[in-house]
Amino acid sequence: IICKDPYSSQSVSQTGKTPVALAFGDFRNEDIIDLAVLNYDEQSFDLLLGNSNKPYATEIIYDTGSAPSFIFTGDINGDELPDIIIANENDGTISVLLDNPDDSFQSTTTYQVGQRPVSVTSADFTGNGDFDVIVVNYGDNTLRLLFGTAGRFSEIYINIAVGLQPICIISGDFNLDGRVDWAVVNNGDNTINVGIARGFGIFETSQIYKVGHHPVAITTTDLNHDEILDLIVANYGDNSVSVLLGNDDGTFQAQISYDVGIGPNAIATADFNNDLHMDIALTLLNESSVSVLFGDGHGVAHDLNNDMNLDLVIVVMINDSVIIMLGNGDGTFRNRTKLRTGTQPSSVAINDFNNDQIPDLAVSNHGTQTISILLGRGNGNFQFHKMYECGVNPNSVVSADFNLDQNMDLAAANMGENSFSILLGTGNGTFPGHIRYLAEREPVIIMSNDFNVDNNTDIAVVNRLSNNVEIFFGGVNMTFSTIKHYGTDNQPGPAVAYDFNKDGKADLAVLHTLSNELYVFLNQCS
Repeated sequence: IICKDPYSSQSVSQTGKTPVALAFGDFRNEDIIDLAVLNYDEQSFDLLLGNSNKPYATEIIYDTGSAPSFIFTGDINGDELPDIIIANENDGTISVLLDNPDDSFQSTTTYQVGQRPVSVTSADFTGNGDFDVIVVNYGDNTLRLLFGTAGRFSEIYINIAVGLQPICIISGDFNLDGRVDWAVVNNGDNTINVGIARGFGIFETSQIYKVGHHPVAITTTDLNHDEILDLIVANYGDNSVSVLLGNDDGTFQAQISYDVGIGPNAIATADFNNDLHMDIALTLLNESSVSVLFGDGHGVAHDLNNDMNLDLVIVVMINDSVIIMLGNGDGTFRNRTKLRTGTQPSSVAINDFNNDQIPDLAVSNHGTQTISILLGRGNGNFQFHKMYECGVNPNSVVSADFNLDQNMDLAAANMGENSFSILLGTGNGTFPGHIRYLAEREPVIIMSNDFNVDNNTDIAVVNRLSNNVEIFFGGVNMTFSTIKHYGTDNQPGPAVAYDFNKDGKADLAVLHTLSNELYVFLNQCS
């Protein structure tokens, strides 16, 4: 079933002139989400109250300073209600609005902070139990630390010099000492400044790290499961994202750069695909789209050498090889090893083909109509075993026990002859002969799972020129007598079978690179 219109109803709420930023929170402590919208030209923000009957119809307007452009929400006075801090670019101020238990905020309090404030973070930076504020001043290359007491801020402050044109700040405990540190990204000199807290509002600020060109946003999370915060930076100028993995002393490793789409300008992290790995999402200003980098999503990840760390297998079609990179468990890799395959390798499947409890590789070779078997030695190294014929131009390969004999088999999508082949394994790493099944036009991706929940392994094939997904339901003796077609848009491409809604059944997702659409088929079998 294709869900083409998940948001069939919508509500439109009026705001002020030139809305530029949006925040949300349960501002009334009623378990209902309200919205706060900054209006740049009207020097105001709108509080739109959530309501189950007519959401966001009630608008309450509050004054801000000139050119409000950034909004921060959090409890800064300890009453367990979310308050609001707004950075006003043109008059060098921040506006602080403390939340009341009813539908309102207290009167706006304004604080002078510096030239062109553009970002704010709040935490207990002094360790006295009260929340303080650090403001990023883009115009004078400084941070200003304002000392807080119950949501009010002292006239005493500290200015901290940073890099050129600081633009975004985040805070967190980077060195695991119980104190709150900060990191600010500098748009003008392509760097990050890190401030490590030493107590009482004092920071060690000697750490400077290079990132990509014209960085504009920064966030922090633990990407590699070491319980240490890492840094992620969106670089608008070179269309990349920088990842700096944290060390337990508050320092960071050199950036790892990943290309994304054109004009990344905002960033968020979460486990978007429920695989227990943090992923990265970026808005792409110049493409009007969102880019998502899935954790452990480059190549195929598997523990190849039994050290409890994920390793990578990367298929390199132009060099007729696969590359093995052994993981260190901290997000870095070592021992880059190149293994020869057949001509134009197109995909890889990992499984134990000779029943020695060691993972092996099966590589489909698009240019030689074969599958290469590389048997693992248990230490991350592999020995070339043999090549087996399949169909013309195999483009994708998967592994499963199709005939239920406790030995792993292979299935390959043969793009050049509109078929897929099954190679039955013997349990000793050999695959004598193959069985060919007709598919529709230009099968490019093959997947296997029990799609109809009958305890038989089925096969799904993405047919690029037929614009569909074809499911072959497995039966006795691999007959695949029942076939079901699901239509898609023009030239479907990458696809994955995964239980997206956590109901215990395999769903399908198919990406269309020509039409910029993602089709999701949710499994309706009972």
